[in-house]
Amino acid sequence: MSALPRIARVYWWTAAEATGLEECRLDTDPVDDCYVAHGSILGIERDGIRRGKPFRLTYKVKADANWHTRKVTLEARGADRPPVVRILRSDGKGNWKDSRGDALEPAKGCLDIDIWATPFTNTLPIRRLNVNGSGGRQTIRALRVAGPDLQLRNVAQHYSALPGGRVLFEDDGTFRAELALDADGVVTDYPGLFRRV
Repeated sequence: MSALPRIARVYWWTAAEATGLEECRLDTDPVDDCYVAHGSILGIERDGIRRGKPFRLTYKVKADANWHTRKVTLEARGADRPPVVRILRSDGKGNWKDSRGDALEPAKGCLDIDIWATPFTNTLPIRRLNVNGSGGRQTIRALRVAGPDLQLRNVAQHYSALPGGRVLFEDDGTFRAELALDADGVVTDYPGLFRRV
């Protein structure tokens, strides 16, 4: 029997200033004793040369009892290109491998995954660091997955607790947003990007 507290939740987000909809299901997996999130997103690309083009992204994220990302499966499809699939595995200590078992050097030192098209992945460091329960600014290294081509980048991110159950998120000093959270540390409002429905 799983030692983790039982979670069985479904979340829906809409894109705040664009067209898009996401369904995310978060469960406890009693066999692997981990948390698992399954997400499906239909959206419109906001940036770059494919701005305005539709995409579909499905993801599965497994996290251990301490909310360290352990396995990520992604499949992205665009209207004018073949699907892109990535399977990423982490030991929970900052070492990552791809689907062939080769080390992912760009991911070195990252404990968290940050998928561009969903606010769910903010929950992982928020829960792991207990950000909404403490006051200091905490810095992490995250493996950022960007765009439907699923490019990977190692980035510094910062989380700070704010009054009223909000968290300030900053990405390498170039982006900042005050995230509203529910009691489980899941984003309800990500200004300019996502809103829970």
